[in-house]
Amino acid sequence: MERLARGRYLLVDVDGPLNPYYGFLSETEARVRDKRTRERIGRGFLRFSPEGKIVRFDQTLDPLCVDCLKEVVDATGAQLIANTAWWLEDLRNALAEFDPGLAKALVGRTGSKCENGVRRFLETNPSVCPEDFAIVDDEGFDDLNYEYRSRFIRAGGKTGLSPEHVLQIIVLFA
Repeated sequence: MERLARGRYLLVDVDGPLNPYYGFLSETEARVRDKRTRERIGRGFLRFSPEGKIVRFDQTLDPLCVDCLKEVVDATGAQLIANTAWWLEDLRNALAEFDPGLAKALVGRTGSKCENGVRRFLETNPSVCPEDFAIVDDEGFDDLNYEYRSRFIRAGGKTGLSPEHVLQIIVLFA
């Protein structure tokens, strides 16, 4: 990753925060979330059998989570750094399906996941101060420096990135 100028950066994992683990949802929860998604963007994330049983989940980004990500970017002006195993262009294309502005806000990838990716990002970009970044991931960061642990937001499980997380991130950048 090339060095970045000082600015606001959101280091975000994909699987969990932007692509929740739908397998954790009960059938009722899955149907409610799918209905909300259909109402919001005109398509859902569930696929049903002719008998009406859930047969699979799409492996794309969750529209409700992407809406939350857009809200963070719009409110804070943060640029996105993918802290994930996803390829940068694949993620950029997936984000562009929802909002071309989000795809443009994606300026880099750490090249690895979790603590190692965050550590590499900070070592490569010494001009980025702790108050300039936030980390969103569904996994813990047990060995992160205490100073950076305060910049961490855990988002994953059933819901992924949610409105509650949006507020937490905005406060971090305030």
